[in-house]
Amino acid sequence: MKDPNSTSFHSGSQEPAGPRPVRLTKRQAEIAQWIAEGKSNGDIAGILGLSLQTVKNHVSAILERLGVENRTAVAIYFLRNRASGEN
Repeated sequence: MKDPNSTSFHSGSQEPAGPRPVRLTKRQAEIAQWIAEGKSNGDIAGILGLSLQTVKNHVSAILERLGVENRTAVAIYFLRNRASGEN
């Protein structure tokens, strides 16, 4: 059963069974969207009314879940999945 508070992203790994979906919470998907729009952690904290440390924690969790190393890769994941209608 799909978690209503998660958004599915597909990893770019080349596994034999094909790409596996990566689940982000609603908040993580929202932060990924702001990252894709070029916002800094401080900007995102102000927009969402969160502390800077909370945003940093979410960004770290997003990087880990997507298996990527930087914000640019998060933005690419988000934009590709939005373009394919999976967001």
